[in-house]
Amino acid sequence: MIGLTLVLDLKFVPYIGPSDAEILLLKNNALFNMIGIESPVWCKLKTVIADDNKISSVKVLLLDNNSISDLKEQDVAPYPNLRRLNLAFNKMAVLPYRIFEFVPKLRSLNVSNNSLRIISAETR
Repeated sequence: MIGLTLVLDLKFVPYIGPSDAEILLLKNNALFNMIGIESPVWCKLKTVIADDNKISSVKVLLLDNNSISDLKEQDVAPYPNLRRLNLAFNKMAVLPYRIFEFVPKLRSLNVSNNSLRIISAETR
């Protein structure tokens, strides 16, 4: 597993980095959005940790076609103003019901083309 830690008071996600990085740690920066995460250089990312930033204003999060297998409460908690979440074409089997407590303004959720079997009241 290859990781990259960036602590530079970043205001945007860098478009350059090691192409084999699987973890990107962007904690405690000045990010307002995640523009740049779609750069081909980050194509092998499995985990992005971006808490303690200024991205609470994000209203649309498009995560379709990313091989995401699970979603936890802490994944959506930084986005209390989220209105649209697209998780289509991923590998999710369970969707924890509690995530909706953290995104009270969510109006559109696309989970099509996943392997969803259950919307769970518990996270496992």
